[in-house]
Amino acid sequence: MDNGTYTLLENLSQHMTAEEVLYAGMKGLVAAEISMWRQKNGMTQKEFGKLMGVSQGAVSRWESGEENFTLETLAKISVRLNIPMQCPLAADQQKPGYTKPAASRSGQNSHTSATRRPTWKNAASSV
Repeated sequence: MDNGTYTLLENLSQHMTAEEVLYAGMKGLVAAEISMWRQKNGMTQKEFGKLMGVSQGAVSRWESGEENFTLETLAKISVRLNIPMQCPLAADQQKPGYTKPAASRSGQNSHTSATRRPTWKNAASSV
């Protein structure tokens, strides 16, 4: 995405909670990945739906971000389309600048979603 798109998304998300921003970003990225990998595999939505045991309409909803996925469905899609998948909660220790968060006295990470609001740019670069 270009900087204008990021700016627009940042302005639109000003009244969203950190969780809502993160959810919307992940939902859009997952939808785009499914569409891209389906096309890379040379399948129409109808063909992919048949392979998955769902309707073409379900595939359309996946690719438009209208569908909320279970982990089971995401794993099935990943296997059928040969999409490399990793746990979205796992820190990418290979990325430049990664530092392990310091633990607080309570044993929890000192950085929480309440204090660290994700942005559209780092949501897009993290997946």
